[in-house]
Amino acid sequence: GCQPDSKNLIMVKVGRGISAGIVIKGQLFYGDGAGAGEIGHVVAVDGGEACRCGNFGCLETVASTRAIVKRAKVIAQSNPHSLLHNFAPTVEAIDLPAVHQAFVASDEDVQQIISDVGRFLGAALAHLVGALNIEHILIGGLMSSFGEPLLESIRRAMRRRAMSLLVDETQVGFSTLGTNSVILGAGAIILTEELGIV
Repeated sequence: GCQPDSKNLIMVKVGRGISAGIVIKGQLFYGDGAGAGEIGHVVAVDGGEACRCGNFGCLETVASTRAIVKRAKVIAQSNPHSLLHNFAPTVEAIDLPAVHQAFVASDEDVQQIISDVGRFLGAALAHLVGALNIEHILIGGLMSSFGEPLLESIRRAMRRRAMSLLVDETQVGFSTLGTNSVILGAGAIILTEELGIV
């Protein structure tokens, strides 16, 4: 993940939704209304697709696993030669593992999807880095399977949108906590706030 002595970090969970946990000086930052890190519902595309929150073009509509699969299905529907057809029996059966397999098999359309996801995530993270100057960012959830190409797309977008002096000092990597990151994070909060242990 990141250096074990990191007191400041941002943990971004990308799944069907997108959210960020912000840790400052070893403490989870909640914000005044306990809504800090709700980056999934910040608009990424003006006039974009309707989001379940009622707004349009939110980050979740273009960078969540749900958005990835939805876009992959559109590609497969319109392109009978897409490699996605090799990894799912029907268009409707396409899921994230099928998308990943097509990505590994060098399907250019799928690789573009993941590049775009990185671009949108990087743009959102650039704002956090600019505002908070936190040098450790971890990406959690199932996206780690897309590896360095996704991270490089994120870093590239961050470099375009935030001060290079800050971005150059920021490490972006994948969490090593796997799909248990939310459970472990909740446990850490309980230990910290109720028992004063962590």
